[in-house]
Amino acid sequence: MKIHHIGIIVRNIQEHFKKHIKVILPHVSLGETTTDPLQQVKVAFIPIDGGQFELVEPLSESSPVMALLSSNTSGFHHVCFEVQNLDEKITQLKSQGVIIVSPPKPAAAFDGRKIAFVLTRDKLLWELLECP
Repeated sequence: MKIHHIGIIVRNIQEHFKKHIKVILPHVSLGETTTDPLQQVKVAFIPIDGGQFELVEPLSESSPVMALLSSNTSGFHHVCFEVQNLDEKITQLKSQGVIIVSPPKPAAAFDGRKIAFVLTRDKLLWELLECP
């Protein structure tokens, strides 16, 4: 497995990028915004040396990530790992007591490659991305 990206939940991708990311990383660019109705979010990636950040914005008040946003704050949400065989990895993790929060489904941001979210016993959220 290798790290693909670090996800950050934000209220508004464009505003967060201008007010926060550009202040710390003035030379980075914001990638294209992708809407994913299955995940109920919009996402955009920011390439950095050694990886990338993913800004995740809820599509509506009923988006699953909305509950993670408290009064106008943002925060780290997950670390994403690329895996060779997503179904095999899910089976292995289940046998170790990991909870499958969101089973494998295609993701718009990754051209339909499947993703899944899992929660460890110590409540860390990980995203698993199927390798191309």
